[in-house]
Amino acid sequence: MLRYCILLIVLQGASLKQELFSQQISSELDSIKNKFETFDYKNVISLSEKILNTSDSLLLNDRIEILRMKAISHYSLWDENSSKESFKEILKLNNQYNLDSLKNSPKIVSFYKSIKKEYSSEPPKQIKVEEKINIDSLLKIEKDKFQSSSTNLKTSFIKSLILPGWGHLNNGSNTKGWFLISSTAVTLTSSIYFSFDAHSKEKDYLAATTQPQIDELYNSYNTSYKLRNISLISLTLVWLYSQIDLAFLSNSGAEYFTSNRDYNLTPFTRNFDAIFRLRLPL
Repeated sequence: MLRYCILLIVLQGASLKQELFSQQISSELDSIKNKFETFDYKNVISLSEKILNTSDSLLLNDRIEILRMKAISHYSLWDENSSKESFKEILKLNNQYNLDSLKNSPKIVSFYKSIKKEYSSEPPKQIKVEEKINIDSLLKIEKDKFQSSSTNLKTSFIKSLILPGWGHLNNGSNTKGWFLISSTAVTLTSSIYFSFDAHSKEKDYLAATTQPQIDELYNSYNTSYKLRNISLISLTLVWLYSQIDLAFLSNSGAEYFTSNRDYNLTPFTRNFDAIFRLRLPL
């Protein structure tokens, strides 16, 4: 029965993971839009940087929209250099992108057009065939990034072992983290309560002398005993699911437990991509 429950949780976890991730992205995007519409530009910038740096699976249109709001926020705070960089990031994603003149002020549209013109007029960078690319330095950057991610994941595992959901919070999965912490609190409280309750009722049942009293007290004790077991099993399942999800269903966990890792070293230019693929056993 326990194995069946674990299997069911794992299967449901795969679909739940994607749904929760989509909901989290949608919620964060709505938050940025609300702050942008209320002219809270500083928070727009900080939230935009957070989601752009931590969410690798953003849809292209969502990423461009976040960069647009970030660029306008910088411009509104008189930081034209940062605004220019954000607009350039948009052009790197889509060099044909145009600002909607109905949604954006003429001043912003004009500023963006000047950046787009400057961007398109920049001479393409050429890479000579004989030029040696320092693979070691590029590899070190990738390895340092992976080691940092691994250290963070190990910390998440330790926290998850102590309190299911804590590791998810450390890993950035806030919705799932708080859900698991709440589930742990409920099942743990229930387990403690019914453990004491069953123990107390067992004493009363054993001390009974008449048959009617024995039957009544036994039924009461049996109910508490079953509820205690259900609570303990539920607590165990929550704990197991937390570890399984963190280890095998999350993006960082799946990457950490992969025996071979591909390092894609890609120095980008506008007209040339040099791709190095090295397989390194960990």
